[in-house]
Amino acid sequence: MDMPDDVRLIDEADRYGRFRRISWWRQEKLAAAKVLVVGAGALGNEVLKNLALLGVGQVYIIDYDTIESTNLTRSVLYRT
Repeated sequence: MDMPDDVRLIDEADRYGRFRRISWWRQEKLAAAKVLVVGAGALGNEVLKNLALLGVGQVYIIDYDTIESTNLTRSVLYRT
Protein backbone atom coordinates (compact mmCIF):
# COMPACT_ATOMS: atom_id res chain seq x y z
CA MET A 1 0.00 0.00 0.00
CA ASP A 2 1.47 3.34 -1.06
CA MET A 3 1.37 6.16 1.47
CA PRO A 4 1.31 9.87 0.68
CA ASP A 5 4.61 11.71 1.18
CA ASP A 6 3.18 13.87 3.99
CA VAL A 7 2.38 10.87 6.22
CA ARG A 8 4.79 10.43 9.12
CA LEU A 9 5.09 7.04 10.75
CA ILE A 10 5.81 6.66 14.46
CA ASP A 11 8.93 4.69 15.24
CA GLU A 12 8.04 2.92 18.50
CA ALA A 13 11.74 2.34 19.22
CA ASP A 14 12.32 6.11 19.17
CA ARG A 15 11.55 7.54 22.61
CA TYR A 16 10.74 10.95 21.11
CA GLY A 17 9.12 9.64 17.92
CA ARG A 18 5.74 11.19 18.65
CA PHE A 19 7.29 14.60 19.24
CA ARG A 20 9.16 14.36 15.95
CA ARG A 21 5.78 14.35 14.18
CA ILE A 22 5.47 18.03 15.12
CA SER A 23 6.93 19.89 12.15
CA TRP A 24 8.86 22.47 14.19
CA TRP A 25 10.12 20.05 16.88
CA ARG A 26 13.92 19.72 17.13
CA GLN A 27 14.90 17.08 19.68
CA GLU A 28 18.60 17.68 19.04
CA LYS A 29 18.18 21.29 20.22
CA LEU A 30 16.61 20.07 23.47
CA ALA A 31 19.35 17.51 23.95
CA ALA A 32 21.94 20.29 23.61
CA ALA A 33 20.06 22.73 25.87
CA LYS A 34 21.19 23.87 29.30
CA VAL A 35 18.40 24.92 31.68
CA LEU A 36 18.56 26.52 35.14
CA VAL A 37 15.65 25.91 37.51
CA VAL A 38 15.56 28.07 40.63
CA GLY A 39 13.44 26.42 43.29
CA ALA A 40 12.80 22.69 43.52
CA GLY A 41 9.66 22.70 45.65
CA ALA A 42 6.35 21.21 44.51
CA LEU A 43 6.15 23.26 41.31
CA GLY A 44 9.87 23.01 40.64
CA ASN A 45 9.65 19.23 40.98
CA GLU A 46 7.05 19.06 38.24
CA VAL A 47 9.07 21.35 35.97
CA LEU A 48 12.25 19.32 36.56
CA LYS A 49 10.44 16.03 35.95
CA ASN A 50 9.01 17.29 32.66
CA LEU A 51 12.35 18.70 31.49
CA ALA A 52 13.96 15.32 32.15
CA LEU A 53 11.18 13.46 30.33
CA LEU A 54 11.52 15.80 27.34
CA GLY A 55 15.22 14.96 27.09
CA VAL A 56 16.74 18.32 27.99
CA GLY A 57 20.53 17.91 27.93
CA GLN A 58 21.64 19.55 31.18
CA VAL A 59 19.49 20.79 34.04
CA TYR A 60 20.96 22.89 36.84
CA ILE A 61 19.01 23.25 40.10
CA ILE A 62 19.32 25.96 42.73
CA ASP A 63 17.35 25.64 45.95
CA TYR A 64 18.57 26.66 49.38
CA ASP A 65 15.48 25.44 51.24
CA THR A 66 15.33 22.44 53.57
CA ILE A 67 13.26 19.40 52.69
CA GLU A 68 10.56 18.61 55.25
CA SER A 69 8.88 15.23 55.52
CA THR A 70 5.44 16.81 55.01
CA ASN A 71 6.54 17.90 51.52
CA LEU A 72 7.45 14.40 50.36
CA THR A 73 3.89 13.62 49.28
CA ARG A 74 4.14 16.32 46.59
CA SER A 75 7.61 15.52 45.35
CA VAL A 76 9.00 13.00 42.88
CA LEU A 77 12.63 14.00 43.40
CA TYR A 78 12.98 13.40 47.12
CA ARG A 79 12.64 10.34 49.33
CA THR A 80 12.97 9.82 53.08
